[in-house]
Formats: sequence, C-alpha cells, structure tokens
Amino acid sequence: MKLHKYYLLPRSNYNGDYESKNGNYMVKTGTVADLIKDSTMFGVINYKMETPTLDVLNETLSSGRWPQKAKWEPFTVDKAEYEEFKQKLIEFRLNASDEDKKEYNCTKYGRHVWSEMNSNEYYITDDKIFVLDENKYLIKRIELRKMEGVSFRKNAMSFYDMRFEEGHMWIYIDIKGYYGRKVILDEETLELGEWSGWM
Repeated sequence: MKLHKYYLLPRSNYNGDYESKNGNYMVKTGTVADLIKDSTMFGVINYKMETPTLDVLNETLSSGRWPQKAKWEPFTVDKAEYEEFKQKLIEFRLNASDEDKKEYNCTKYGRHVWSEMNSNEYYITDDKIFVLDENKYLIKRIELRKMEGVSFRKNAMSFYDMRFEEGHMWIYIDIKGYYGRKVILDEETLELGEWSGWM
C-alpha cells in the first residue's frame, strides 16, 4: 500500500512511535489503514462502527482532516487500494489484544439469532439490530429510525422478531395502528430487500 504522512493530535489517544513532533502534532508516515487505526477514525479500534465504504473513505480522505484527531494532505484511493485497506484492518483486528476483542455490548442484551447461511450472528433489540461476524466484530448496525425508503418509518414502533424462513432472513417490525410488516435481509450484502404486505 502507498504511504502517507499524517499528523496526530493528543485527542487521538495515540501512544505509539512517531517520527517527530510539530507543535501539538505527532508526525507519522503509514498506510491508509495505519492512519485510520492510529487516529481511531470510524471507531475502528474499539469495533463500534462498520468498516467505511469506498465512497465514505474517499470523502474523508479528500477532506484532509478528522476534527480534533488528525490531518493530512488530501488524497483518495482506488478500488484495489481499498481492498488492501480492508484486509489490513482485518489483520489489525485479528492481532488486537483480548481487551480490544471483547464482544460488543449488544451481546449483553437483545435476542440472539444465528444465520443459517453464513457465520454471522444477530442481536435484535427494540430499535436496533447488530450484525456480528464469526470473530464477534460488529459489521453492521440496522437502526429502526434510519431505514431508507420506508414511508411508514415514523409509525414503526419496534423490531419484534427476526427469523429464517422460506430461504430468507426476515426482520419483523411492529407498526403503530397496524399488525406489522416484515422485510428480507440480504445476508450477503446486509442490505434490506423485499418487503411483505401488511400482516
């Protein structure tokens, strides 16, 4: 991967080696993955956020800064570099300390559902569904109030069930004033798909 110079502020909580100091900044040279990890952008070090998409990553990198944590000369990455970036994050996670690899707090509450298609696990609460991979890393958060293209979203009261049937993983949603609806979760892309009629 290409190397980039970046500047870390104390608010990044970085405590590793660096090349020099420039005022309050610690100056380092590293890969995109190093920059993301060292600055804790996207919460990557504590696994509380998903890996950013290529578009989101490039939007951030082209801005040249992450408020109160880091700055760098603006740049973008191509698809090949992005795939390398994702692989590097996986390596960081696999080599993380036991403390960093603790299961996300969602495993302490909510109903537990296992995928029948892959190694993912789901934890469903009233307003969120957390998707964890086989290493217990959070890879997707589905929020009731942020579902796109849902005309009845403001009347959605809660997620109330999630189960595999007829070859699909279905998410059940309780709708105010109605019996409810269900939607297919594509277990490869983790995107919402076909909606049922009113139940």
